[in-house]
Amino acid sequence: MLKHFASVLVLAVLLMCSACAGLAPIKPADVETAPTASAKVIAAPNPLLMGHWRRIPPAGINNPWAFNYWLVKKGEKYAVYYYYDSHKKNAFKGWAEFTIDGDRMTSGVDGVIFYVENGEVLMQYPGRSENYKMMRVE
Repeated sequence: MLKHFASVLVLAVLLMCSACAGLAPIKPADVETAPTASAKVIAAPNPLLMGHWRRIPPAGINNPWAFNYWLVKKGEKYAVYYYYDSHKKNAFKGWAEFTIDGDRMTSGVDGVIFYVENGEVLMQYPGRSENYKMMRVE
């Protein structure tokens, strides 16, 4: 019985660790690499867009798509390390083409828009009317 309990406990810890790792799939080491794509900048980004952000999972959706980005300035250029995963067949992780226009960034990978509104960073998926809140990753 004790062996069975220990096995279940180890499995539970491993599952919790893998769930936590999924919340921040972009690591600092990823953005320390040299960008392979730079953002097209129409207007400098709102400072709120800078840094590492992830979408807050929407309530009521089982296994929602994951969206994370990390906007950095390297020298005189801006670059976005982007991650999304549909948990099916669509996924992307790496430096991505983005267009930045002040309060708004548009992904060249999937057309997702990240934008600042009322002091918050939000996300909108192309063709959908819902706006999703983003959360800064520390």
